[in-house]
Amino acid sequence: MKTGLIIYSYTGITLKIATEIQTKLIKAGHEVVLISLKAKNESPNSTVIELLDHPDLSSFDQIILGSPVRGFQVSPIMKAFLEKTPSLNQKNFACFVTHAFPYAWMGGNTAIKMMKDLVSKKDGIVVSTGIIDHSKKPSESQVTDLCERFSRL
Repeated sequence: MKTGLIIYSYTGITLKIATEIQTKLIKAGHEVVLISLKAKNESPNSTVIELLDHPDLSSFDQIILGSPVRGFQVSPIMKAFLEKTPSLNQKNFACFVTHAFPYAWMGGNTAIKMMKDLVSKKDGIVVSTGIIDHSKKPSESQVTDLCERFSRL
């Protein structure tokens, strides 16, 4: 199965986690393509999001989305990407967010719910989610657990 790992990372933390997920899934025998979303203006205060590129998801059998939490929501760039994406044709999705708080209810849960809603509105099926806390260094067990769950999509 070909897996698309579509992420947005502002500080590099979400990209670091995505790279670990990619490495672990490839070692487990998955074909994984990592795509990092970029916007013309990535300022946290930007109200107008213009993506530099909009990846085509049609070649992937399943998709993993990763985003930081911004203001207790999914990042505006990931939100813009999902809103501008055409139908997801019943593909399986896994979603993860990274945030700098010790508890999932401090933004992580809301951001995941938002991602699930955006994917569902486009006819995708969210089968797994995860929240990585980086208030301290993310534990290896957090990433390992996420990879284990995502490898069973």
